[in-house]
Amino acid sequence: MIYFDDAVNENINPKKLYEKSKILINYALMSHEDPHQHNIWCSLALEVLGKSLLSNIHPSLIVDPKNKDSILMASKIQRNCNLKTITWTELFDIIHKIVVEFDKNSLEFCKNLSTQRNTELHSGGSPFNKITPEQEGQYWNIADHLLKNMGKNLDNWVDVESIHKKVDLIRGYKKALHLSTKFKIDTARSYFNNLKIEEKTKLKSLEFVKNRSLFATPFEKFKYDLIWEVECPSCKSNAFMGGKKTGEIIKKRRKFDPKIDQRTYQFLGEVFSCMVCTLELNGYDEIKLAKLDNKNEEIFEFDHIGTVWEKP
Repeated sequence: MIYFDDAVNENINPKKLYEKSKILINYALMSHEDPHQHNIWCSLALEVLGKSLLSNIHPSLIVDPKNKDSILMASKIQRNCNLKTITWTELFDIIHKIVVEFDKNSLEFCKNLSTQRNTELHSGGSPFNKITPEQEGQYWNIADHLLKNMGKNLDNWVDVESIHKKVDLIRGYKKALHLSTKFKIDTARSYFNNLKIEEKTKLKSLEFVKNRSLFATPFEKFKYDLIWEVECPSCKSNAFMGGKKTGEIIKKRRKFDPKIDQRTYQFLGEVFSCMVCTLELNGYDEIKLAKLDNKNEEIFEFDHIGTVWEKP
């Protein structure tokens, strides 16, 4: 792992943040018998680990963009000031844009974890008493994704005695996810197979099933960079996938019109929906388990002032 210049203030130094996250997660492991303390330390460790990941790209990613002193500190122009960093929500919104495996499910999980932590600390409620093994498995799965994007793994983050238990939790989470995804696909397939031929034909002929521009995603609380057509694994009908932009691989000027740029963008699917058999898959892991190709590339054209033209 290549760290940003060590001269940066220790409060936003990726090395220091990573080492602090290790201290926090080991506090969590030492208090595993007390769900209140355990989960509070876990949430703090994940937040600091996320800040270490972003700070390693550049410290300015984790400071409050509205605070001028913080920006100057991140730029190594000013050494000492009242530092303000981004909020939990802002942190994981940025990570969602950067870490491919950190999908909408992971984002929702982290936002819920933040809400639970605030309730635990600032009210008489005790939501951390209700954390299930599957949720804890998802926590360690997310932490593993972040660590891998830093060139590390769970072995580097927690002590050797604890690692086997956490790997088992991740396996349990993935096994439960696998069974849940299989059940969704089998249920949708059974529903479709039990339809009469006329009903199947009518459903497949509906205009919003054939045309993605008319398709309304059932996950309206999220906005996707692109929605594209795919074949449904249950009924083989025309279905849709929504996802985020992950990269730009080509940028060139169109030969017959040098004022127009052609750019090929890469997208990664995070949500799948079939309006025919009602199959819905949510998240990178579910789509992968369904053996669907969630990668897509599309060409867009821009004129010299940045206006998007129709695809060629």
